[in-house]
Parts: sequence; structure tokens; C-alpha cells
Amino acid sequence: MQSVKRFFFASIALCLLACMIHVPNAQAQNLIITLINQSNSPVNFAFARENGYNPSDNTTKGWFSCQPRSSRVIKIFTYNPNDNYYWFAKTPKKIITKGNDFMGWILPKKAFASERGRKIGGGQRVGFQVLHEKNGKCKITIK
Repeated sequence: MQSVKRFFFASIALCLLACMIHVPNAQAQNLIITLINQSNSPVNFAFARENGYNPSDNTTKGWFSCQPRSSRVIKIFTYNPNDNYYWFAKTPKKIITKGNDFMGWILPKKAFASERGRKIGGGQRVGFQVLHEKNGKCKITIK
């Protein structure tokens, strides 16, 4: 009888331990991006998230404006270390940075969100650059 009680309590203890290991990660963390604009022009940013397991779940969002000689913190995606993140930036007159790391959709003049990789009405497909985040945080500096 004593061994049955020990087995029962040991089983409960193991279940509780397993639950405690997974609970801290239950609250979602946002990807935190600090935009630093050291230039004399406003800069508009677009961002993309690529789901590493389901490419049809890719998303692009923009525009996030950062005024001249200022900084801004944005939280736009729920952070997942298995996803890939990208960025694109432009001033009202020129493209500042683009890349060949990801092809995403933008709208030249207004806010947008492209869900599941679908074309936005009136959208343009452009190359995005890898966003070098570490543990869900990163900084982008425009000079």
C-alpha cells in the first residue's frame, strides 16, 4: 500500500513539474523593433514575417513612419524564433534599403497589411532585407 501512495505522489509531482516547465512560455512575446532615424527626412518602414513551416502564412505590414532625428519603438508581430523577419525602408522620394532575402507586398502611399502572402489591391512586390533580431529584439538605424 505504501508503494502505491509513493507512486501516486511521484506521478503527480512529475505532472506538476512538466506543467511548470511549459507555463512561463504561455504568454506571447512581441517582436520589438527600435527605429532610429538619424537622417533629415522622414523614413517609412514595412516589415514582413515569414512562417518557416507554412510559407502561405507570410505577412507584410506597413507603413511605420519615423520622423527625422528621432526614434520609435514598434511591436508588430508576435515573436516566434522559428519565423524569419524582414524589412524595407523608403523616404517619400527614394528607396533607402531593400534586399533579395524575401519578396513581399507594399502599397506606395497608404497603410497596409498583406496576410498569408496575398497580393494587396494596388500593391507592388518588392525585395525585403533580413531583419537581424536577437531574442525578439532589434534596432534599425538610418543615417
